[in-house]
Amino acid sequence: MQFEDATGRRAEVALELLMEGLYINNRGLGLKLAGSALECRQFVDSHPEAVDAAAAEREFASGRATLDELLADAKFASALAGLPQQWELLYDYGGETIRLCRLDHAGTLLWDAGWPKSAV
Repeated sequence: MQFEDATGRRAEVALELLMEGLYINNRGLGLKLAGSALECRQFVDSHPEAVDAAAAEREFASGRATLDELLADAKFASALAGLPQQWELLYDYGGETIRLCRLDHAGTLLWDAGWPKSAV
């Protein structure tokens, strides 16, 4: 389910779905509960071959800002604050989604095999 605002009926339904283990998307940030962790899937708009470390960091910062806006709402904060977060950077081709990189628990950027394609 996609939604834009952290408040209102659509956001409440999104949170209910998330708590049931379903995937939701808020402005390019996909969220799903995975056990006791929150999977945070940030989607890039640019072509994946143009994504370098600096672009990946900007995308993750954008995702964190979106999550912070959601957590500013008491209902989201009550449900999600304090959960460990697993961050991935993805590109959606329309027919398939590829993971470019992820952040480890220390926040270190780890590229998947074959990425980045751009010169570093």
